Amino acid sequence: MSSLTPSTQHDQSCRLPLARAGLVAKGILYLSLGILAVSLATGGHPSGEVDKASAVQELADLPLGRWLVLLVVIGLAALTIWHALMAFTGDPVRGDDMTDKARFGILTVLYGLTTVGAFRVLTDVWRSGSGSSSGSGSSGSETTASVLLDVPGGRIIVAVLGLALIAYSARQLKKHTMDEKFMERLDTSPLDNRAREGVEKVGRIGYLARATVSTMVGIFFVAAAIQQNPDEAGGISQALGTLAGSVWGRLVLWLVALGLVAYGIFAFVEARFRKAA
Repeated sequence: MSSLTPSTQHDQSCRLPLARAGLVAKGILYLSLGILAVSLATGGHPSGEVDKASAVQELADLPLGRWLVLLVVIGLAALTIWHALMAFTGDPVRGDDMTDKARFGILTVLYGLTTVGAFRVLTDVWRSGSGSSSGSGSSGSETTASVLLDVPGGRIIVAVLGLALIAYSARQLKKHTMDEKFMERLDTSPLDNRAREGVEKVGRIGYLARATVSTMVGIFFVAAAIQQNPDEAGGISQALGTLAGSVWGRLVLWLVALGLVAYGIFAFVEARFRKAA
């Protein structure tokens, strides 16, 4: 017998469409990131910019791209609202203690910023009729580090942020790539064993790729703190660009690129089979 009250069940049934729409948008975004990373690995992406804003701009360049970007913006907004709700009430699958709610709050801010960035691309596209964006300059990571390094104790704050990101990446690696905890979010009863094993492999590869990139970003933050140079605090672009700079790094870049594609596919799978929201 379910322990959920009728009001809680109704709340979850209202939130599940938000979750599904958000996860589809997340899947599109990570697929685009993976494709950009593949292009970087093959030398076909000369600008070297592989981040979420660039991924949205790539979508805008497709036929009917402005409408696709519009759908992505709506989906990302749904993803943000869903995480904001979880920050207050918790999640029936991933937990509802204060640590979980704090994590959902941080994700709300991050997804909100991604939504704003995608919306800016959308407005540029709608005004100009093309996928090009007028935005340029430092990455968000460099900007954040630059601001923090200018405040008292900024070096310590930046270093702690970097170490926290590395620790979080290690936790995600253990939790999802090794222990496959992500499967607890899914109702895979409609799938046969072979399909379920495929979902497990895609999820593990996807989380491995994310952990690899976020670990490198954390290392860049620590380097920025040590050298007092915000330019060292690169984001996804710098992480993947660093990998592209050597033969062995390019091999890892290929694996990360395919892993980002795998994570995008897993987001679609989760949108379809998520137990509750």
